[in-house]
Amino acid sequence: MMKWLVTSILFISLSSSFACDCANVRFDEAYRRSSHVVSGKIMDISTFEENPSLLKVQFQVYENFKGSSLSEFYILDPKKAGGMCHVYLKEGQEMLVYLTSIEDELPSFGLCSRAFTLSELKERPKEIEILRKVRECQMNYTSSFIIETYKNEFFKNFSLLKPYPNTPGIGIYEIEIDQLNFWTDARVIDGFNDELDQKILTSIKKSKWIVDDYYSDRPIPTIVKFFLVIENEFWEPTNSFYLSVLF
Repeated sequence: MMKWLVTSILFISLSSSFACDCANVRFDEAYRRSSHVVSGKIMDISTFEENPSLLKVQFQVYENFKGSSLSEFYILDPKKAGGMCHVYLKEGQEMLVYLTSIEDELPSFGLCSRAFTLSELKERPKEIEILRKVRECQMNYTSSFIIETYKNEFFKNFSLLKPYPNTPGIGIYEIEIDQLNFWTDARVIDGFNDELDQKILTSIKKSKWIVDDYYSDRPIPTIVKFFLVIENEFWEPTNSFYLSVLF
């Protein structure tokens, strides 16, 4: 069976490290909201002297996918914060982390941040493959809005596309919306083939994209940019086809 996925997805919780479960964080939103995306190893965890409610995590970066170079990030100290749902990290862990900036622009990692252990990524290599492709395209803007997908016509129309058995495994498409003048534009960043790419772009431009400021109290700009990653995976050669959007 051929399966197309709009990658918005694949959040794996570090179950041994977190006290509570968190809702899945879509790839596109996690990347766009993040100031830094890096893989590496936790070298040390200590109290942050300038703000004792935080812990400073010394991090040896293996690969930098987004943002400037860094040597540490910050988490809330579970012992000094109320409630039970907090991040618990360990020295020696090798991880891929999506970091956001908090007060004073400190890169931070929270309970609902997207994250993988590097051992998990050995079984899910597409996460790194997609990150490298996005890095090559230099789509490094950071913004906090979300895209409403539930009632979006693009995801309904996409399921009408015929299967393409000889296309690459990943397609990346950038979307630009002018909310004041009501137009949508799109371009291929790393596509499948001319015929399929044109159908995808046409469907994107005809669809109504709703932007929400759920994650931030900052006003959404008039013109917003974001991207979709569409995965093409082959399971069985049955010529069946469907789109799965996971949340």
